[in-house]
Amino acid sequence: MSDFSARRVAGLDLVRSAAILSVAAGHYWPLYERFPALAPFKFLGVLGVELFFVLSGFLIGGILIRQAAELEGPEGGFQLRHAPGFWMRRWFRTLPNYVLFFIVFLLFDQPWSKDHWGAWALSTLFLQNLFADWSAGTFGVAWSLCVEEWLYLLLPLLLAWFTSRTKNAGKAALSSALVLIAVPTLLRCTTMGKEWDLGVRHVVVYRLDAIAFGVLLAYVARYRRDLFERIATARWALVGALVVVGAWVFSWRVGSVWIARDEARYGLKWFVMSVLFFPAVNLAIVPIVGWGSRLADVPRGFQTLVYRTSLYSYSMYLAHTLVYYYAGSLIYVAVRSVFGEFRGLTFVMIGLNLIALYGISALVYHVWEAPMTRLRERFAPSRPATASA
Repeated sequence: MSDFSARRVAGLDLVRSAAILSVAAGHYWPLYERFPALAPFKFLGVLGVELFFVLSGFLIGGILIRQAAELEGPEGGFQLRHAPGFWMRRWFRTLPNYVLFFIVFLLFDQPWSKDHWGAWALSTLFLQNLFADWSAGTFGVAWSLCVEEWLYLLLPLLLAWFTSRTKNAGKAALSSALVLIAVPTLLRCTTMGKEWDLGVRHVVVYRLDAIAFGVLLAYVARYRRDLFERIATARWALVGALVVVGAWVFSWRVGSVWIARDEARYGLKWFVMSVLFFPAVNLAIVPIVGWGSRLADVPRGFQTLVYRTSLYSYSMYLAHTLVYYYAGSLIYVAVRSVFGEFRGLTFVMIGLNLIALYGISALVYHVWEAPMTRLRERFAPSRPATASA
């Protein structure tokens, strides 16, 4: 979910930490089963994923746009031959953890005992939610990674194609971002009758625009610095945060009712939830990410927590449902066997689950994720962007 780099930006670490903790909080089902009144907080999971999308687009779009700008001139700009190097580096960053957790989820699901191979086969090629989400009950948590992988595949192709037409790196980057925003938005206008979550929110062809808004912000940061300086302020970040909070309140008071009653498939309710809701939230997140990119430090006392949470965020995202369902159940049984039922047990369990999640994610990061990411310097080394591919 994030680029592996020793040169970290504290503000972006803060944004990434907020995203993963929102997802982790929104998916902590034992809390909502025990205290139904807290159910509105489940929607934090939705907003956390949207925050991840925009942040990812800003970071990855920034890498490609910077490379394209540096290639402009004697090299003729970003070309198709430059794309494999980008893909290789992205895959070394994202695929090792994907494969590891794919195997873990596979072992827990045991499809060989259920004749349940279809979704697993699709997941090997990131096809499980390309046009509809068929991953329920398998590796469902990976749906957002599938959206990101397809963006990583398509963005360099668009950038190379527009560069060949415009001969201008800035125009090519802007055109690529706008296409990736416009096409999914138009496609969502054809989704009347589809279920909101699995039928629209999780589907790659309808959601690429979420990441593309981050790419657009990266373009603005590079080529429209005056505009970026106006957007990426604490004032606009606060406005964006208030809009996100407003979307959260609306979703729990109104949208969730429409979805629960299956009313969000048709008419004005469908248009609000499936067409307008996503870009409204993504646009509100844009100044938050911009502000984060300019924040050089976080308050003392939170620095280590923010840094570690951001560092482990990818592993935390893939591991959290397994921790809640399996490790959490074992922890619950162990605590009850020693102390029995007591007031506050649920909140003790939240703390213990968080400790387990951080511990498992740290182990995965240090033993597997980081070493595998470093291998890309051997197979797809960093080199001056003007070098021949």
